Amino acid sequence: GASRPGAEIQVHLDGVGLSVGVWTQPLMDVLSVDVIERIEVFKGAQPVLFGNMTACAVNIITKTQKEDGFSTRIQGAGGSFNTLIERIEHGGKIKNTDYYLLQSFKQSSGHRENAGGELQNYFGHIGHQLSDKWKITLTANSTHNAADDPGPENRPQERQGTFKTEDHLGIVNLTHAYDIVKGSWKVYWNNGEAKWKDQYDLAGLFHYDTFTKFNNYGIRAREVFQPWAGGTFTAGADLDFTSGTVTINRELSRPDSSFSRDTFRILSPYLSLGHEFNLIKQWILIPSAGVRYYDHSDFDTRWAPQAGLVLRDSLTDIHLFYGRGINYPGLYVVAQSNMFWGNNARWKYLDPETVDHLEAGIGRFFGRKVRADLTW
Repeated sequence: GASRPGAEIQVHLDGVGLSVGVWTQPLMDVLSVDVIERIEVFKGAQPVLFGNMTACAVNIITKTQKEDGFSTRIQGAGGSFNTLIERIEHGGKIKNTDYYLLQSFKQSSGHRENAGGELQNYFGHIGHQLSDKWKITLTANSTHNAADDPGPENRPQERQGTFKTEDHLGIVNLTHAYDIVKGSWKVYWNNGEAKWKDQYDLAGLFHYDTFTKFNNYGIRAREVFQPWAGGTFTAGADLDFTSGTVTINRELSRPDSSFSRDTFRILSPYLSLGHEFNLIKQWILIPSAGVRYYDHSDFDTRWAPQAGLVLRDSLTDIHLFYGRGINYPGLYVVAQSNMFWGNNARWKYLDPETVDHLEAGIGRFFGRKVRADLTW
């Protein structure tokens, strides 16, 4: 990215985007690996399923208890530089109700002075099967983290202080599964703050603090229909809000020290259609196409098409793909304009980053354990 890198890669937790709201950064600080059951990676522009992104989408699927009964795991480790790792997790499933709880802690003083860090994570999930078709789940995740910068070697006075983050995420998900239609309706809320303390200004030779508070919330709805044998029709819409404030504490008070709350809103409905054609022998042909429409509260509307063609059998698959990625500027363009550039409004004339992704490839299995891929 030309300005604030990060938003080109969209990171989700159970289908909900995670980022520090003002700066649109999917920080690794708030993405605990301890809650992960598996990770889905979607390379390239994926406008239909993931919306506001251009390069890649990563979806973290969190842990749940799938089998009846109970499970408990306790892990501990220690090492040099005062390194300590601890994790406790427990899950259970009783008839139509399942739950999963996890707490983890990691710390280290680092291999240099002022190079330490600490990670805390608290996770909870509970689900209840309302009927044989409907289920409701509640997922909550909270992280508290800190990282110290030791600065350049032999110049400790230039260290960039300590970066602390807090992140709290809640997701309520109502799902249903019938013979010809499956759907998911999610409501989410993501609140947190980032505190960068004792930053060093190389030009002014003074220290300052930057405090960011963010609040992201919205609705994600998706319905997948199978109206005929081999056919799949997907329709949905995302309604996302992101807001936040920024405060900069300096030794001398200046007018560019605070950004009062503002909010961006993106409404983006989408649909796609695909079909599997059975050809001779075991060959299958799968064409698909879709489109997403973006309606932004402050920027111009956009359309993002996507189409693909797959030809495969049990050993070989050939694919051709096109997708247009749309990545709107984050709330930082307003914050930086207000604080650093005389409160001007030229950010309103910005266009979203647009990437046209065209891909063709072939892959083949040689036995059960070897696969070769060639992709352009």
